[in-house]
Amino acid sequence: MFLVSGLTHELIFYNIGRMRPSGEMIGFFLLHGVSLSIEIVVKKMCEGRLRLPRIVSGVLTLGYVIYTSFWLFFPPFMRAKSDLRSIRESLAFMEFVRNRRLVEPSEVSCPFL
Repeated sequence: MFLVSGLTHELIFYNIGRMRPSGEMIGFFLLHGVSLSIEIVVKKMCEGRLRLPRIVSGVLTLGYVIYTSFWLFFPPFMRAKSDLRSIRESLAFMEFVRNRRLVEPSEVSCPFL
C-alpha cells in the first residue's frame, strides 16, 4: 500500500514539474510503512505494558511526520517551483472569474511573486 502511494506521488510530481523522479516520494512512503510495521511489532511484543500517554505519542508522531516531510516529501516540490506555478494558476483562474477573460498563467503578474 505504501509502495503504491509512493509511486503514485512520484507520478503526480512528474506531471506537475516535468522533472525526473528522484525517488524521495517513494522513500517517504516506504519509510512510513516500515515505521508503522515496527510500531505494530513493538506494541505486540510489549502486550500493553509500555503505553505512552496519548498526548506524548501524538506529539512524537506529528514531529516524526513533519521531520520526514521536510526531509523527503517537500524538496521535490520546491525544486520544481510548484508553489509558484499553483499561485499563478490560481491568479489566472481569478482573472477568468472576475473579468471573464482567459489568460495563460505565465501572463498573470503579482507584486508578491
